[in-house]
Order: sequence, then C-alpha cells, then structure tokens
Amino acid sequence: MRKPLYRYPLRQAAANDEVKAWRESHRENIRCRDAMDISIRHHFDGMHLDDCAEELCDEFGADRVAWVLASTIQHADWDGRYRPNNREWAAKYAIPTDPEDKTSDFCLTTHPEIVNGFVNQYRQYFAEHGIHGNEAVIKDSHYGSYENKLLILNLSVLAEEYRDGDYQYFFARSGFGCDPSKLGTSVYGEFLIDGEHTHFARGDFLGVADEEQLPEWAKERLAEITSPEENQNEGMGEIQ
Repeated sequence: MRKPLYRYPLRQAAANDEVKAWRESHRENIRCRDAMDISIRHHFDGMHLDDCAEELCDEFGADRVAWVLASTIQHADWDGRYRPNNREWAAKYAIPTDPEDKTSDFCLTTHPEIVNGFVNQYRQYFAEHGIHGNEAVIKDSHYGSYENKLLILNLSVLAEEYRDGDYQYFFARSGFGCDPSKLGTSVYGEFLIDGEHTHFARGDFLGVADEEQLPEWAKERLAEITSPEENQNEGMGEIQ
C-alpha cells in the first residue's frame, strides 16, 4: 500500500501533531528517489531513455514521483541544463524551503539531461491518461480555505476504476478540513462529474483548481452548482 505524500513543512507538521506523517513521507521520498535513479539508469542505453515513468508512478504514486522531480529541479534552478519548460513545470510545486525540511535529501543524482527526458515521459503519461497534477491547481492554494471551492483530488485516493482526470474534480462545501487552522480534516462536498456527495481528508487534495484550465463541461457544471438556485437546494448542517 502506498504511503501518503505529506506536502507541508516540518514546522506545520509540528503545529498539527503530524511529525510522524512528515517523517514517514520523507523516508518514502528518499526511497522513491533511489528507485527512480536506479530505474532511469537501467532504462537508459546511453542515447535513449526507455519508458519507465508509468511503473514508478504505479509503485510510488504519480504525486510523489512529481514531488521528487520538482524538488530536484528547484534545488538546481541555476542549472541551465534543465529545460525552461521543465523548470516552469517544477516551479508550480510548493516544495517547502525551510532548511529543516531537508528536501535536498531526495534530489535525484541522475544527469540533468536525462532527468529532462524523464520529466517529458512523466508529463506525457499524465496527458495520455487525462490526469491532473499540480499544474492544474493554483499555487499555494492548499494553504488556504477550501470552502465552496473546486478542488483537485490526488489521483491515488480514488478507486482504481475511477482513476480518471474527470473524477479528480471535487466541489467542497463544508467541513472543518476546509479551514487549514482547524483540527478537523474532513472536507464534505460532491464530485463534479456526477454530483455524488461524499467526503475526503484535507490532505487528499492537491489544492484549488485553476478554473482557466477547466474543460468546457467542467466550467458549465461548476456554474450550475454555484448558482443561487442550486445553493438554496443544498441540504444544511452536514456532519463536520
């Protein structure tokens, strides 16, 4: 079973009594880094990198693979060997920057030119499967309120048969988890695609969706459920 990715800095983990989760995620980040270095080495013949992104995403989760890649590139943003489009992609990930977060611990040792090739594979994997990553959310939005916001679910929390980009859209309506300052973590709302009501933990979301990137069907559905008429029909007093 995959370990959940912890995205917040150590100081926030300490404030929320989540240091254990931070440590477990940090160790898993390092394990993912090691597996990525080994896999890339095995799949690179000196000229061409065979496809290895999908198997790593299957083992560690696409979110953690992206986290390791983004951290690697951000820590070397001075290195011109990383392609501008890949540096731009990596910059959309809110990797903690405090020294005690030790994010350099899980930076790849693979040559930057080969990392470029792997990032291209990863991004192609997302595009082919219609998956949404951090590039689909507003940067740093996971630090703010989620109430009455369209969120992007982490793909790994969805059941296998629903691991599709359309099912990552979730409209949050209530729950203590909507407020980052509250101790509760539950976020109540509905799937945008079919209106099914359920709840997830705050940490299950990548952040607030960038509405400019939404497909037309999602924009239309979002307009429907945020209309005054629709909100009047919503039930009151969900369990927090």
